[in-house]
Amino acid sequence: MVAEEQVDDGIAFFIRTVAFNISPRIEGLAISNDARSNLVEFVASGDRAMEAGLVEAGMSDAYVARFLELSEDLQAYRDGIDEGDAEAASAAADAAITIVAGIEAASRNSKIMIADASDELRDKVEERIGFVQDAEARSEDSYGRRDFHLGTDPIGRDVLTQMLHACRLSISIGLVSTGISVVIGIVIGSLMGYFGGWVDLVLSRIVEIFMAIPVLFLLIVAASALPRNTYVMMAIIGCVTWTGSARFIRAEFLKLRNQDFVQSCRAVGLPLHSTLFRHMLPNGITPVLVQASFGIAAAIIAEATLSYLGLGPYGQSSWGKLLSLTTGETGIFLWWMAVFPGVAIFLTVLAYNVLGENFRDAIDPKMRKAAH
Repeated sequence: MVAEEQVDDGIAFFIRTVAFNISPRIEGLAISNDARSNLVEFVASGDRAMEAGLVEAGMSDAYVARFLELSEDLQAYRDGIDEGDAEAASAAADAAITIVAGIEAASRNSKIMIADASDELRDKVEERIGFVQDAEARSEDSYGRRDFHLGTDPIGRDVLTQMLHACRLSISIGLVSTGISVVIGIVIGSLMGYFGGWVDLVLSRIVEIFMAIPVLFLLIVAASALPRNTYVMMAIIGCVTWTGSARFIRAEFLKLRNQDFVQSCRAVGLPLHSTLFRHMLPNGITPVLVQASFGIAAAIIAEATLSYLGLGPYGQSSWGKLLSLTTGETGIFLWWMAVFPGVAIFLTVLAYNVLGENFRDAIDPKMRKAAH
């Protein structure tokens, strides 16, 4: 079958991704990591002598037979690659992917990883057999054609379409993550400003600790350790960028806590949450709203940075991911992959910064007079 020394990168990656992302429980029995490693070796080699060991590990005969069929399809795929038969290789790849699609994945994220590996297996046919133009010729004419106004990426996908989808992702992450950071900042900052004393001292030290650690470092560590999807990305950015909102709210609440209306709230026995968020917050939230506009721009840059480093959400277009394809896999510089996503990031960030400055001038007459 597929001998270990013959396994090319596409097949090896596909086998390992499938084996280590399938459901950890099969027919009610847990599958150990050793069993998964044996499964990788079984699919790679097609050695029927290993069937008994897999059955003992908790896999049924039918389940093992499915992976044996997968091994045979991958061997046919490999033969098609070696013989330069694109049709046979593509058919074998589709057959292998169909088998894998019927296997339960461990999680939604695992399902996405398997789908990405399946796409890469298909792409290997084009890459290895070369039934499209060679990489250099393709890079020379993949910009400016009538059907692709902003060109194509290294594997021929339309850049304009990807940028439109990336716009939705970037702005969504910017808005939601900023909302998360503002909520966290308001809660912590209001407690600091209202109570003062040791509460303010302890929480201020926590804020300073977060501020002392570079935000990019925190983002990279969190993105590396947690699942890579859009919602986790929103939470990561929101949970490491709340310190600015907390400091603004603290400063406002320190000024408001001795005002007559706050003393009246205490005198009539209003609950703490009502005093903080119903009466004090509307009078002190203005600086946070201004800061939030700048925070959206910063969140978009953070998302683009993580995607550029390969830590963005799986299976989704991103401006940062497009920037990372500037040299592609061929080492040839694709200038349109740098210019158009870069301009999109620049214009979006500029728009939110201008919005924040104008909003600040509109609600703060002193700032407006100083500007003139």
